[in-house]
Amino acid sequence: MTTHAEGRVNVGRVSHIVLIYSNRENRDAALQQYSAVLGVDDWLVLGELYDRVDVVISYASGLELVFPTREGTAFADHIATKGEGLFSFVYGVDDLDEGMADARAQGLKAVPFPPMPEAVRARFAVAREAGLGEVGGTQLVLGEFQPRADHP
Repeated sequence: MTTHAEGRVNVGRVSHIVLIYSNRENRDAALQQYSAVLGVDDWLVLGELYDRVDVVISYASGLELVFPTREGTAFADHIATKGEGLFSFVYGVDDLDEGMADARAQGLKAVPFPPMPEAVRARFAVAREAGLGEVGGTQLVLGEFQPRADHP
């Protein structure tokens, strides 16, 4: 992990990728495959977030696996139009507000995500993300992350 100002991690590089599946069964099958093939064993179940997506993440591997929990969301729309697989990637920044301002200056719509769930806040002193929409054919998210000093 690349560390920058004030302990921010993954700055100036891909923090993690988000893979999307149409339902829990497909997502869990992919999770088992990644575990077996890549040896990923640190999955953290975040559960349903923001009433629209169910999330499991491995911070060590940089993999986040999701499935939409209701229709009419960007997640469900993605499945309908592009199918399962790569949904987005999260790019690390030192300062999310500056990153959003830079994106807006480039004509992008930077939308901050709601506060992270407790399981994420327990691990990070700072954990903020903002969606920028589609860039280069893939959803782009900016992320500002600073681990807690007391978290392994």
